[in-house]
Amino acid sequence: MTREIKMRASALVLALAMGAAAQAGDDPYRRLAIGGECVDCDFADQNLSHATFFGADLSRSDFSDSELSRARFFESRFANANFSNAELMGAQFRGVSFAGADFSDADLSDSMFDRVNFSSASLTNADFSGS
Repeated sequence: MTREIKMRASALVLALAMGAAAQAGDDPYRRLAIGGECVDCDFADQNLSHATFFGADLSRSDFSDSELSRARFFESRFANANFSNAELMGAQFRGVSFAGADFSDADLSDSMFDRVNFSSASLTNADFSGS
C-alpha cells in the first residue's frame, strides 16, 4: 500500500470516528483513535485532547502548539517528532519512543510514563511537575 493510500485511509477512519462521536452529541476528541503509519504528518496547533494513539508510527510529525491534554499514547513511535509548546497535561504514555523528539517548552505535568524512550530528545524547559 502506498504512503498516499495509507494517509487517505487513515484520514477516512479519523473523519468517520469524529463524525460518529459528533452525532452522538459527545466531544469528538474523546473518541478519536489514531493508529497506523503517518510519517511527516502535520498536527500542529490542533486540539487532540483525549485522543488515543495506539500502534502508530508518527515519526517526524509536527505536534507543535497542539492541545493533547489527557491524550493516551500506547506502543507507538514518534521519533524526531516536534512537540514544542504542546500541552500534554495528564497524558498517559506506555511503550512509546520519542527518540530525538523536541519537547521544548512542552507541558507534561501530571502525566504517567511507563517504558518511554526519550533518548536524544530535547526536553529544554519541558514541565514534568507532578509526573
